[in-house]
Amino acid sequence: MTRPQRQAAVIVARCVVAAVMLLYGFWTFMADQELCEGTGPDVDAQIAACTRQIGSGRRHGHDLAIEHYNRGIAWKAKGDLDRAIADYDRVLRLDPKYGHAHFERGVA
Repeated sequence: MTRPQRQAAVIVARCVVAAVMLLYGFWTFMADQELCEGTGPDVDAQIAACTRQIGSGRRHGHDLAIEHYNRGIAWKAKGDLDRAIADYDRVLRLDPKYGHAHFERGVA
């Protein structure tokens, strides 16, 4: 194999690795989004997924408010009302007209 062929092979390999990393990151982000939106029996997994979504920096405004809202629902299901209320407070700072968050905060 000539030097230009080796260089080309290295470039191709790096591109493949980068593409796999991007796809894996996208897949895990989408899996977390689905888990965060869910209402399954594993609220700890839901809380963890929502926390990763919130910390990802990919959500802003109303979309970020939804992640906090979903996590608040999970905290409430777990019985941790202080954390639920804290998340609902964050929702209302991000999106003051989010009616469901007003309701859920009142219930909590």
